[in-house]
Amino acid sequence: MRNSKEVEALPIFSRKRDSLLCYKQKQVKNYALGELLGEGSCGKVKEAFNTETKRLCAMKIIKKRNLHMTPGGEESVHREVEILRKLYHPNCIRLLEDFVDEEKQRVFIITEYLCGGSVQQLCERASRKRLPMHQARSLFSQLLDALEYLHSLNIIHRDVKPDNMLLSDDGVLKLSDFGVAVELDKLCDAAARKCNGSPAFQPPEMLSDKCGGIGFSGPKIDIWGAGLSLYMMCIGSFPFEGSSVCALFANIKAAAYTIPSWVDPSLVDLLQSILNKDPDKRLSIAQIRAHPWMSMKLKREKSIPISTTPSAFKCQRAKMRMDCHCTVL
Repeated sequence: MRNSKEVEALPIFSRKRDSLLCYKQKQVKNYALGELLGEGSCGKVKEAFNTETKRLCAMKIIKKRNLHMTPGGEESVHREVEILRKLYHPNCIRLLEDFVDEEKQRVFIITEYLCGGSVQQLCERASRKRLPMHQARSLFSQLLDALEYLHSLNIIHRDVKPDNMLLSDDGVLKLSDFGVAVELDKLCDAAARKCNGSPAFQPPEMLSDKCGGIGFSGPKIDIWGAGLSLYMMCIGSFPFEGSSVCALFANIKAAAYTIPSWVDPSLVDLLQSILNKDPDKRLSIAQIRAHPWMSMKLKREKSIPISTTPSAFKCQRAKMRMDCHCTVL
């Protein structure tokens, strides 16, 4: 596991011309607000320029009134912030500040701003929607670093997918969106078993009628999501199909998927070992690291370039997938 203190310094904003022209409409504390990045039922995410540190940030603005109207909304946001405050790892999104404006009844969550987009969008730009194997393995290895760190803190992300894997402009992967993450020692086991996150990325045990049974393993939920992400990066498609949600869930519960014949046998073995419907037989992170595919020599192909733009204000706004909705247990 990487040293949790090895966090790179956040980039300093350095545009000389028109550096603040885009940020003169509204200001919250020492943050000048820029364009809208995303919007949901409880609030929105905007660009924010810290006028003191000269750093570009992402500011999630949540209306307390909307939280009051959502069962468990306040608890959900409190849990997300509490988890973010504990994270200090190069492959996890970094919380910079959070505060509440009681007068305006708003909750503000400020995180680092990444302009490299998401792994999902990186795949969408690639030929046949898949990445070169060495690039996919590098990103997957960084994802494992993030998950290993989270699990060491007894934190389960529960929504691991390429959309929630953001990239810095130099290609560092950072796991984001902790809206449904939980600390297992702070929740009753039954609450932790409830299905959360993206339905298509739920592991078989979370969709099973026996979801509340013995043998629940939080880390194996994240490992399943990591396996799906690896499949998508290497093969270019989602492994499960279904003409309806019920059919999709049935295929997930049965782990009914295929792997193309052109895929290297070593990778096939790894994917099958991760995407095992039995969580007890699903590989652990340590076992994944020890798998032959993780160290075998791969053909060096041209990596898919990280998408950035010269202007710090325009860098991949649509790719900041910081969900604004309040997901409730």
